[in-house]
Amino acid sequence: MPSMRTVAKQLNVSATTVSRALNNKPGISDATREKVLKAMQETGYNRRVGLRNSRYIGFVYPPDSFKTIIGTYHGALMGGIRSAISSQHFDFAMVDLVSDKENNENYTQYFARKELQGVIMQARPEDLHIVKEISDEGFPIILVSSHMVGNDHSVNWVACDSRKPTREAVEYLINMGHRKIAFTIGNWHSTDIEDRFLGYKDALEGAGIPFDPSLVYSLKADVTAGMGVIRQIMTQSAPPTAAIFTNPYSTFGALRACREMGIQLPKDFSIIGFDDYQSRLQANPVYSSVCQDAYQLGYDAGSALLKVLSGKNKSPITITHQAVFEVHETTGAPPA
Repeated sequence: MPSMRTVAKQLNVSATTVSRALNNKPGISDATREKVLKAMQETGYNRRVGLRNSRYIGFVYPPDSFKTIIGTYHGALMGGIRSAISSQHFDFAMVDLVSDKENNENYTQYFARKELQGVIMQARPEDLHIVKEISDEGFPIILVSSHMVGNDHSVNWVACDSRKPTREAVEYLINMGHRKIAFTIGNWHSTDIEDRFLGYKDALEGAGIPFDPSLVYSLKADVTAGMGVIRQIMTQSAPPTAAIFTNPYSTFGALRACREMGIQLPKDFSIIGFDDYQSRLQANPVYSSVCQDAYQLGYDAGSALLKVLSGKNKSPITITHQAVFEVHETTGAPPA
C-alpha cells in the first residue's frame, strides 16, 4: 500500500519534506508542494491511512451557502451530528470547499490534508455534482437535507420529504374556503425546499385553482423579510387570505407584522409556517406548520457516516424522513 515514503522516494526527497508540504508548513515552495500533490495522486497514496489518530468529521458546505442565518435548523442539525459521532469519540469541523483547496488536488487529497476521516455535506441542487464526484472518488460522504436528483443510488444521503405535508397544508386551507394563498420560498435552495414548492403547486392543481406566480415570494430566511411580505400583501386591493412560509425566521417575521398591523390571526388572515425543530412552540400564537426534525436528520447522517467508515454498509445508504403538518392557532376560515 502506497505510503508517504512512497511519495518521498518518487520525488527523491525526505518524508519530512512531503509531510511539511501536505501540512502547508513554512519553508516549502509552491512548486514543491505541487509536485508532492501530483505524486500523491500518481502513486495512489491516501493520506487517511496515515491518520489513524485523526478523529475529525467534516461538515462541508459549498460556496455562498451560508449567506443566510445559521439558526435553529443548523443548530439542531449539527447537534444531532455531534451526538451521533461523539459515541465513537469523533469531533467535527466546518469546512468551506473553496477556502484553500489546491487546483491540482482532488477532494480526497484535500480532505486528507484537512485530516478528515469522512464528511457530511449540505448542498444545493447546483452543487450535487460535487457530492457525486466525492462519492465516486471513494471518500466517505453523506449528503444531508437533500436527495440526489435522478435517484442516483451511488451516493449516501439522509433527507426529509416535505412535498406531501406541504400539499396537505395547502389543501387544509383550500378546504376551509381559501382560494388566494401566497407562498414564500427561501433564496437558498435545496431539493427539500423545492419539494415544498411542488407540494404547493400539487394542491392548487388538485383543487382546480390556477397557479399564479404573482403570489410566490422569494425572500431571505430572516424576520425582516417575513415582515416585508405581510406588509406587501396587505397593500394590495384584493390581498390573499392566507400565506405559507417555508422558514421559521420568516414565519416569526410574518407573525410580528400581523401583530403590529392589528391583523388578527386567524380571524383576518391565516398563516402556515415551517419548523425545523421546535420553533412553532415558542411563538405566540403557536403557528400551524409543516414540521421536520433537523436534529434527527443530523443524528441519522452522523450514524450513517460511522457505518460507512466501519465498512458495514453493503449498499448505498438512503434515508428519507417524513415531515408532518400540524394545525395550531394561526389558521381558520377566510374572512367573510
